[in-house]
Amino acid sequence: MVLTEEDEKRVQYLLTAYEARRWRYELLAMRVQRFMTWKSKVILAPSASRGLPALHLVQARAKSSASLANNLRNGRYTQPERMIRDGVATEREVPIPLAKIDLAQLRDLAAVRVIIYFKDDVDRLCEQLVTQKQLETWFGAPSLKEFKDKSPSRPESFGYESKHFPVRISKGSDFERIVADDQFEAGMQCEVQLRTVLQHGWAEAEHDLRYKGSTPRTDERERQWALIAALIAGADSMLEDQKEAFIPKKASAGTARQLDVDTKEPTGYVPHGRSDRGPVLDYDRTLYDVDEAMRAAGINAYSKKMRSTLGEREPELLRNLDRDDLIVRVSSWPDGADRVRVQPTLYSDGVITNNVKALEQSVDGTLVRSLALDADGVLVLLPFESSPMANDIGVAMMIKTVAGCWLLSVRGRKVAYEPERLGCSVSGALTWAEVVDSRDDLLVTGGLHCLQREAIEELGFKPAAEEIRYLGAKRELRRAGKPQLFFAASVNLTAEQILACWNVRATDEYEDIDFVDDGEARRVCESSRFRGREASNELREALGLAIAAGG
Repeated sequence: MVLTEEDEKRVQYLLTAYEARRWRYELLAMRVQRFMTWKSKVILAPSASRGLPALHLVQARAKSSASLANNLRNGRYTQPERMIRDGVATEREVPIPLAKIDLAQLRDLAAVRVIIYFKDDVDRLCEQLVTQKQLETWFGAPSLKEFKDKSPSRPESFGYESKHFPVRISKGSDFERIVADDQFEAGMQCEVQLRTVLQHGWAEAEHDLRYKGSTPRTDERERQWALIAALIAGADSMLEDQKEAFIPKKASAGTARQLDVDTKEPTGYVPHGRSDRGPVLDYDRTLYDVDEAMRAAGINAYSKKMRSTLGEREPELLRNLDRDDLIVRVSSWPDGADRVRVQPTLYSDGVITNNVKALEQSVDGTLVRSLALDADGVLVLLPFESSPMANDIGVAMMIKTVAGCWLLSVRGRKVAYEPERLGCSVSGALTWAEVVDSRDDLLVTGGLHCLQREAIEELGFKPAAEEIRYLGAKRELRRAGKPQLFFAASVNLTAEQILACWNVRATDEYEDIDFVDDGEARRVCESSRFRGREASNELREALGLAIAAGG
């Protein structure tokens, strides 16, 4: 395709406009990817519940500027043109003149591929999307209207196979309500493709070697591509026929899941401070020095020795320290006092002092946990002023839906404390910026800002400040007196709305989330296990405080 000078100017204009907005297309693709992952898992659950692989992968991408330039310069954006041949009306695809191309027309700038193991599961998903009109509910009428089956039109033909539909931000659709805060521009769209693993392999190879390749197309090469497609179509059908043989036998009667509730156990928290309001902040801007603090307790080069020990015995703990934020340490807070003195500390210093796995180690013959106890080594915590630990402030919150259900999380595998357990709705570490930026110099205000940030990351939505209330502060015995602030929030959202936000918008992924009523919540408080999972001490303490405060 030969370009005029005006054509090249138009290409450069479109590329400049796209490069300025590419991050928006990346965000749109990510949101659609999360939405389609969630919905596909729900629809394909019957296959997964029988022990069969169903959803393989959901990919997302924004088109590279180089790929867009290549498509523009080679006339790859087309439109249908009606023509009369031998007295019969036909249609063909012709390149769109560059002067008439606008970014809003191009549906492939953001793209998502849903790749599924078996063809019948692709058909099951399409049945819900098209026949049951889920596409209209999820994304709006245009997505359903423009759904296309890209399979060869003649039964004796073989080639590219995939289902395509566009996603636009349609007012009133499920997706639009979830991404409303992103404020996507009118006209932005994302193309979604559905295909099997084998169809995806053929399409990827064909795209690079044939569609964009430089090798001349001969009849023999075209027949080879068709033959490969035919073999893949046959393999898809045979896999579908064979998979029934791999379905595990049903479990015998009497193996239904039990609630798995244990006897009541203490959570290991002791009250600290006043529960009606939090203390006023005093700032010590000197960075906590773990080696200096431990040297005063009789251990030299503590950080190096503890990291070496953990590297040998608990390597996963150190591998998960992929960031080292500046967080908040309590250096002085007499019980019941109205003021608390805080200083900055590194997140990693909290892990090598207050983490349970660090506390179980010995350094220079001294059990680390004993450094936080009184001189006789009994289970009495040293005051903050005397403790050499980092004693960084944690925050935790329980969220109650508009229908009165409590939100529980399943903590991720990589968290430093109590991984893969049932956890609070929201939890995290208070950062130094969140207390320094607190306009009223109240510890509780910093905690509230921290929880709003964590809620966006972990759940995909931000509770309003007026929905959150302070429940009190405690020190955790298992973590050598680490301070924890507890909160509860009653939000004007249903469980379904929260589930949608979490699936599509959350960036700091939980393994799962669940909802329980008041009766089940009380059982969680009294148990170390619930629904087959360990319940974290933090959850049991926070939930107990929230219920006692009247929800």
